[in-house]
Amino acid sequence: MSIAIQVDNLQKSFKDKALAGSLRNQLKLETLSRKRGKPKKVLSDINFEIRHGESVGLIGSNGSGKSTLLKCLSRIIWPTSGTITLNGTLSPMLEVGTGFYPDLSGRENIYLSGSLLGMSKLAISEVYDKIVAFAEIQDYIEVPVRYYSSGMYVRLGFAVSSLLASDIMIIDEVLAVGDNHFKKKCVKHLSSQFRDIGKTLLVVSHDMHLINSICDRCLVLDHGELIYDGTPESAIKLHLSMPSSGSNTALKTDYFIIQKVEVTSSDIQLTGKHRAGEKLEFKMSIEVLLKIPDVIFDIKVRHRSQGVISTINNLTSGTSIFLEKGQSKVICEIPTTPLNEGEYLLDLEVQHKHHLLASQKNVAKLHIEGGTFFESGRLPKPSQGLALIKSRWIHQDNA
Repeated sequence: MSIAIQVDNLQKSFKDKALAGSLRNQLKLETLSRKRGKPKKVLSDINFEIRHGESVGLIGSNGSGKSTLLKCLSRIIWPTSGTITLNGTLSPMLEVGTGFYPDLSGRENIYLSGSLLGMSKLAISEVYDKIVAFAEIQDYIEVPVRYYSSGMYVRLGFAVSSLLASDIMIIDEVLAVGDNHFKKKCVKHLSSQFRDIGKTLLVVSHDMHLINSICDRCLVLDHGELIYDGTPESAIKLHLSMPSSGSNTALKTDYFIIQKVEVTSSDIQLTGKHRAGEKLEFKMSIEVLLKIPDVIFDIKVRHRSQGVISTINNLTSGTSIFLEKGQSKVICEIPTTPLNEGEYLLDLEVQHKHHLLASQKNVAKLHIEGGTFFESGRLPKPSQGLALIKSRWIHQDNA
């Protein structure tokens, strides 16, 4: 097989993200660049190649550089150094609605997308009915896409990206938005029909089952470096064994600096996973700059596709927290983890008297697999519900 994607010595650095955006800010950025020190390196010496017809996964913890790499491959941003060679047309699906013009209808966006790939109107018309049928949006195809729900955007976006005449398809976590029926349909398409026609696939997902089921190879990124290129099974094992359940990125405010966030449990050091029913600890290492009484820590437990499952905070638990100046540690203990199998993210908010002091998404990740929450040792299927509730059953004859 010939090479579809070749990446050689790729590096990408950013200066000050806070200043990026307008021309004025870009000029300000250049003026202040000497004062702000060296740019932050996001990708470092990335080398790999993907052959035509291969399905390759890309995994890594949040902030490892996955999305930046895909944006470089999609020519949305340019690398600082190194080269990217693409042999064939590329169809990226990096977020919901990428490439769609909101005031055009679904039909018009299909033809626009095909035209950008160099297809003739006749060639697009030949696959138009297949795209509409796959997306299952026949009743809304003449409606401007600005009125589509996120699920409808994903349906149409995936159908367009996978059925138009592109040679390479890139997907970044967008299937997490769709419903289970459509996700299963997409997985079947990617693992069978998609492979049969010889298209190349590069997919980023936190769904390890998806990566294992549709990918021939898997790349693992860690802090901007490619640390593994091999079988999906070994890549997933390495990813889950890495200390990725926490974040070492400081969250700075005028009152405190959260220096480190980590989630620990009895099994995490041995398996890289958490288990339903076991004790879980959410730990924050904090440098307090100004003392603050009555601080409220909100931890939102969020499933990637089903939203917030629960919110935990010290106020509802009846615990008052007074942060004194200096080094401090705040620990939230969950005696029995009531979560079903799956991937979860933790978001953090810190408040004082209803004033938001700090907020950060994805401060930690939970991968729940198996466990003995129930005495039977069995768990319901994740599709039956993500929250686990203990119950006692009583049966009375002739009551």
